[in-house]
Amino acid sequence: MTLAEVTRALGERLGEDGAGLRGEAAFRYPASHVRVVTREDRAVEFALVPPAKVLFEGRSLFEDHSVWRDIVAADGNAQVVLGFVVLQNLGLTLTGFHDGDDGQLAVTAFEQGRWRAP
Repeated sequence: MTLAEVTRALGERLGEDGAGLRGEAAFRYPASHVRVVTREDRAVEFALVPPAKVLFEGRSLFEDHSVWRDIVAADGNAQVVLGFVVLQNLGLTLTGFHDGDDGQLAVTAFEQGRWRAP
């Protein structure tokens, strides 16, 4: 998505939430509990944290913590990398679910090639 498309979908951002590597910038959208990482004029990563509503097959990921196992099964090739469950086939990472750390609960959708297994 372009930044204009992200703004249309999520509304105006709060402001920059830090710069990353590769000329990236991160922005928060408070009402939707979303953090978007951008490079140039496009989104490369969307991270969602509770209380965002994230559904998988009609079930809420953040309300029913057993859902993460079904997401892992749907990917078919999950790997744990630096504390994240990386799902290359789905383009997602999960954190906080596999180790029971509710303070770290998050799901992130990323562009193809962003995460590489060691």
